[in-house]
Amino acid sequence: MKITDLKNYKVLPGVYSPVSVTQQTQPKKSFGENFVDTALNTGTNITNFLGGKAVADTFGSELAKIGKSQQEKDIISREQPGIKETIGSGIQLGANFLPGAGVGASLATKIAVGAATGLAFDVGSQLQDKDKKISDIHPGIGTLVGGVLPVGGAVIGLGAKIIGRLFKGLGSGLSGVSTKTIDTILENPKVAQEVTNAIAKEGGSKILEKNAKQIINGVSTIRQQARKAFGEGLETLSETDIAPKTFRDSVQKTLDKYGVFIEKGKKVLSGVEFTDPKNIAKASELIDRLSNVKLDGKSLRKLADDIENSAFKVATSDERLSYNVFVKDLSTALKDSISASTPKLSEINKAFSQDMQLVEAVEDIFGKVDYKNLSEVVKASKKLEALFAQKGLAPDVIDNFLKRIGINPSDFKVSEAVRQITDKTTGGNTKGLTFGEIMQQVTSSVITPQLIRDISIKTGIADKALTPLLKSLKGLSPALQKTLIQALLQVQ
Repeated sequence: MKITDLKNYKVLPGVYSPVSVTQQTQPKKSFGENFVDTALNTGTNITNFLGGKAVADTFGSELAKIGKSQQEKDIISREQPGIKETIGSGIQLGANFLPGAGVGASLATKIAVGAATGLAFDVGSQLQDKDKKISDIHPGIGTLVGGVLPVGGAVIGLGAKIIGRLFKGLGSGLSGVSTKTIDTILENPKVAQEVTNAIAKEGGSKILEKNAKQIINGVSTIRQQARKAFGEGLETLSETDIAPKTFRDSVQKTLDKYGVFIEKGKKVLSGVEFTDPKNIAKASELIDRLSNVKLDGKSLRKLADDIENSAFKVATSDERLSYNVFVKDLSTALKDSISASTPKLSEINKAFSQDMQLVEAVEDIFGKVDYKNLSEVVKASKKLEALFAQKGLAPDVIDNFLKRIGINPSDFKVSEAVRQITDKTTGGNTKGLTFGEIMQQVTSSVITPQLIRDISIKTGIADKALTPLLKSLKGLSPALQKTLIQALLQVQ
């Protein structure tokens, strides 16, 4: 037969001579055949959606190996899913058929069952990720949604609370930080993520130094602002605004405290604890000026500034420390005497007193601030380590102080919480280890403080993002809850 005897052919290009191929007309499929194909494709899509793809592929691959040579079996094995992926697929597929909490179950039971089912979805889904190690598997969006759906996300932040309770206590034990630290991260996850990124760039020590300096500089700033406001208020006073007798009587009380009297024409300070003649002379001069100051605003402000400036900037010896105590008392006596002798400074004095009391309270927590030097910064940084262990009024004092210097207390605490958990390490050969500390030693290669930090951040972000959705889903049936979780796992 010649090639010209063939009809209905086309030529395919090749290196050698053309090859003719007879066109074949595909027969149309019947309705029944199309239905079967559609059903098979739909079944495959449903299996994939439910997480059973790896199980189906593994089962199909094992069937395909029947009757094949070893070489063909090896080729099939290279294409089929691994053991980890198949197990994960089985867990995720099986989670679809876990029973619900049942009619009449308590809210706590529904939450626990929902969260456990969601956790199975998370574990199964993450096991199927070829790039994810087993040590990286953790509660995720499935656990969050499974735990929140029974109550419909009726309360803002409920998701974070539920997930927090699932791992927060354990997370605290494993990471070595307090549950308050983890709470802080859960409540403000976006800022926590920003701080995590900053630490990755600059290091935790820079964040600690920044936080400590904010405390130190804040104390100094409040002092300066309070004194400036009081001084400006003083300058508005005239001699007629101050009652002379009231002022002098108030000053005399402080002079009596330090045993100031005249003996044989000389001033004696019998109650002071410093003895250096130079310091005695400076103190005597200040007392003379306080006793005879002209009672107008400018004169009083000048005296107030001179008294404060006479204190030693560096005071390490008992002599200088004693002198500085005397100067502080003299400064307070002047302010109190002015306040007692005129009502015109009442509001300014009230604000001054509040600011100075706040400064003193903060210094009780973080240490004295006099010179803003490295020593004071280091001292404050050490105190920051106990920020989340503060009890009583201390947390309120810190919040009020941060607000007063223009810093958001929540952001500051998140910054410190992330830094502490990021820098956390466990000591070796520790005596009297708690259960959590023992677990740290056993699991430190798998569950690190940094992992607890990242889980907290992601849980908080997911909770805030899903709250609007979850509010509208109260009363969803267990089957539909599982479907929603599967859908979220597909698009997360």
